[in-house]
Parts: sequence; structure tokens; C-alpha cells
Amino acid sequence: MADRNTSGTYRDLEIYQMAHQLGVNIHKLTFCLPKFETYETGSKLGGNETIQWVEYIRDCHQELKEESREILRQLDKLGRKINRFISAVEKGHEVRT
Repeated sequence: MADRNTSGTYRDLEIYQMAHQLGVNIHKLTFCLPKFETYETGSKLGGNETIQWVEYIRDCHQELKEESREILRQLDKLGRKINRFISAVEKGHEVRT
């Protein structure tokens, strides 16, 4: 079995880095919204509500359409990576038990 470097942290994981950058991108997107919409934003950003919120931005703000489409693509890609990561971890635990 190959020697694995275990000295890293969760911050070294590609899925963490992708999620962090995506969070930064979503945060930046909120600065482009009218003031009255920014007050609700904080309570909406969590789980599936994040996707629905970005879809709302895409549909209601023409000038943010491309940015929101890209964020939705990134959310989808990250979701697939997280699911594959979970599957790999679960398979690893099945082998050890």
C-alpha cells in the first residue's frame, strides 16, 4: 500500500478549497444586489436554500445572470465531488471492519 501523507488538514482537501472559494464567490455576489435584498441574504444561505437563492438571483437580476449560472455550475460540481468523497470514505471503512 502506498505511503499516505497524513500530516495535512481539512484545508488541504480539494473539496474544502472549492467550497471555500464558492462561499467567497457567493458572498461577493451579494454585494451586487440592491440594499433591500441583502438583508434577507444571510438567513437564506444554507443547504438547498443557497441553490434556490442563486436561482432567484439568476432569474430576477439580468445583470447577474452569468455570475449566478457559474455559481450554480460550481455548486453542482462540488456536490458531485462531495458525494464521491463520502462514497470513498464509506468504502474505506467497509474494508477495515
